[in-house]
Amino acid sequence: MFISTSTSQTVLFYLVYGFFDSMTMPITTSIVPKIVPPKSKGTAYSFQFIPTSVIGIVMPIILGMLISLFEIWLIFPIAIIFYIIVLVITQIRKCKCCSGSDFNSKLA
Repeated sequence: MFISTSTSQTVLFYLVYGFFDSMTMPITTSIVPKIVPPKSKGTAYSFQFIPTSVIGIVMPIILGMLISLFEIWLIFPIAIIFYIIVLVITQIRKCKCCSGSDFNSKLA
């Protein structure tokens, strides 16, 4: 498990997490125009950024409670677990919803 024993390790973990987290934005913003009709792009981009905005509001409260109950190192394993859960859900939805030829032709 990722246990930070010092503040410098915590900062390092946070920077690595932020680096990999920022790498998802170009991917998601390039997929939206390929799978959404042109007249709905504005709405699609809005829906894309709503979860990030809501999480940005709620997460400091939740993390503050977790840090006060446990220690700060707990944040990183939880973040990794959530990323894996989202990846699995995304793959399942992709297989169920978007396996049709219409979706594949839009991505080509």
